[in-house]
Amino acid sequence: LLPASEPIYNIAQAYERLVDFTRAVEWFELYIRVLPSTATEERTSVGHRVGVLKRLPARIRVATDPPGAAIVLSGPDFEVRGKANADPLRVPGGIYSMRVELLDHEPIVEEVAAEIGQPYTFSYHLAPQTGQLLISTHPANARIFIDQKLVGVGSYVAKVPVGAHEVTVEAPGRIQVTRSLSIKRNEVTPAHLTLAEPPANGRTELLIGSSLFGLIAGETIAATLFD
Repeated sequence: LLPASEPIYNIAQAYERLVDFTRAVEWFELYIRVLPSTATEERTSVGHRVGVLKRLPARIRVATDPPGAAIVLSGPDFEVRGKANADPLRVPGGIYSMRVELLDHEPIVEEVAAEIGQPYTFSYHLAPQTGQLLISTHPANARIFIDQKLVGVGSYVAKVPVGAHEVTVEAPGRIQVTRSLSIKRNEVTPAHLTLAEPPANGRTELLIGSSLFGLIAGETIAATLFD
């Protein structure tokens, strides 16, 4: 005993008006199955309608911070590529593996269930890839700057984003040292920075020597006068 076809058709139409195309297709297909075999024209008409609904693409929009990440949607038989913070990717309804990746940042992989004709929006903050930086200094009271930001005194151990970083070390009475260090993902980058004392100034030494000589000469003359 088959259910009445008219209520099924009405339910299918209701889902279609609600923009729930997946449920509408299910009910339209059930409607086709319960139609009598003599209703050939109606079967064909509704079957065409089902085909149109099934071809409605899901629209997947991705936003990332930082912007511009590459987006890859992988299905059983095909792959769709696009960019974050751009036009949405259009794919048939189905289950996809979505990979979001940006240079020098940790990738994100997520499963996406996309229903036909539906819009989806995903937002991600992409964490930078990091490596460990170990800095020690001589003298131990030297201030350490990374990319012009004070981070420590004497020593510094932390995870920092991969790439080139400017390290500057300074201490009173010492010559400042600046070095570029390249940080690689999941690697340790050690650096021991020694600050040299400034070279002696010849003019200063001459003045000091002259003063000492004058002082000694003066004492000698005074001693002679009062003998």
